[in-house]
Amino acid sequence: MRPYKSIPVEVARQIAREFDKQIVVISAWNHEYAKLHSVTYGTEPSDKIAAARAGDICAKALGMDLLKAEVTEDFRTIDAAVNAQLRDLAPGLIHILRSYQFGNVSAEPAKEWADRLEALITAK
Repeated sequence: MRPYKSIPVEVARQIAREFDKQIVVISAWNHEYAKLHSVTYGTEPSDKIAAARAGDICAKALGMDLLKAEVTEDFRTIDAAVNAQLRDLAPGLIHILRSYQFGNVSAEPAKEWADRLEALITAK
């Protein structure tokens, strides 16, 4: 039996970016392991929550027992979804701040990223 290969969330993220989608749900069946693999992605916290719920709906519709599911990341709550989005924003923020620190960019990109971060942490 070959090792089981999970589908990384990065695949769903790439689909969202390439095809301009805000919610991506991937459901894939493996005969050898008799296992359904679900991957979900959402661009905003509310999209992450909707994607996670949609993944559950798809799994249930395909007859899967969610109590036996192996969950690696769970975005069914707003806090988890916001934390995931903060994690996604962090590399870009660090890059902009370092570039600004060394005089490589104007203040406008720094303001844009600060506005994005502020909007995320103050969203209700």
